[in-house]
Amino acid sequence: MAESISGGILVEGGYILISRRLFKNEIMDKPHLYLKLWIWMLFKANFKDHEKLQRGQLLTSIDEMREAMSYLVGYRKMRPTRDEIRSAYETFVKASMISTLKTTRGMIITILNYNKYQNIKNYEAHIEDLEGDLPKPTITPHYKGKKEGKNVKTPTEISNEISVLTDKLFSTDQGKELFSRTIAGISLTRKTKKLSPSVLFKILQDLSKYPEDRIIHGMKIYLQKGCSAQGKKENYLVGIIRNQKTESDQSEKSSGSFTLDEYYRRKQSDESSTQKKVVQKSQDYDDHNESFNETPNEILCN
Repeated sequence: MAESISGGILVEGGYILISRRLFKNEIMDKPHLYLKLWIWMLFKANFKDHEKLQRGQLLTSIDEMREAMSYLVGYRKMRPTRDEIRSAYETFVKASMISTLKTTRGMIITILNYNKYQNIKNYEAHIEDLEGDLPKPTITPHYKGKKEGKNVKTPTEISNEISVLTDKLFSTDQGKELFSRTIAGISLTRKTKKLSPSVLFKILQDLSKYPEDRIIHGMKIYLQKGCSAQGKKENYLVGIIRNQKTESDQSEKSSGSFTLDEYYRRKQSDESSTQKKVVQKSQDYDDHNESFNETPNEILCN
């Protein structure tokens, strides 16, 4: 066994991190197979990029998962069926825990948010324990011109602000989960496959300029079009959101003058009424097939 610098015995085989949030996940309401398969995926996933697989990915197959999930009943080895394995990992897909990609060699499973949950620095208690040992920032040419005495936020402060701003932007768990998936995608545009807390906070600040429905609509487009696979970063996402027009954006806005508001309302109502008359007149023309001297264009001009 290897011995650590402090004289203790190192644990061989590495480790994975299990967040307490797992106990609130729907996986805990499923058969034991689901939890066992999830833990197995975490163990099998690459801890760092290796060959064609990225950090948080594993190459497997249904048969391999059946074998890994086998158990003994006396002297008999029992294996879950292919349908049971398929049902389990499809549940993970629906819960946005993994994504799958079939290949000629098997199935590539990507554990979403792997960088978030398998980085010990992202756990608040650990950050608080380390704060006293964190080195103070040194002055480099990059920071020249900044005022001395400027407040430097601690990792815990940034983490708290990220949490507060996320809760403020997204009113539902679905919205927060969609944001996590979007951030996981943006992380793939970096060489390190992860975002620093300061970058994440900057993204949240940029998104806070827009209403929630526009943000969610933009994130769905970003994910559906596979923008992260094309190397398109958070600026592209913000551009999508900025250019979207949602119902809340198209709602009536006050000019600050009751008279002007009333004028615009009447004008819009008259235009709508005129349009309905034109449509009805065109329909009557088609229904009765009468012979008019006027052309359709002339009708529209009446």
